Amino acid sequence: MEEKKNRKPLILNGARQVGKTWLLKEFGKLHYEDVKPIEVKADGNVRSNSLSEYLNNNPEIRGIRYSMLPYIQQEHFDNIPLWAIE
Repeated sequence: MEEKKNRKPLILNGARQVGKTWLLKEFGKLHYEDVKPIEVKADGNVRSNSLSEYLNNNPEIRGIRYSMLPYIQQEHFDNIPLWAIE
């Protein structure tokens, strides 16, 4: 894919269990050599079966979660607190 300096992030928002994670994984496989899963959780509930399942099935990949929790290194991803984002 062509590199562009002013490109914008892709943000996908939608209801639960409609295929958002699957769609992004397929898009990443088709268009990129390396995919880094990033999850943002603005509320206190940080459970995410889709991210955990994806990382469990792909142990060579390390994910990032931004949430209200403090910085935590977990088995397959790092949690970075939302207040730490500049």
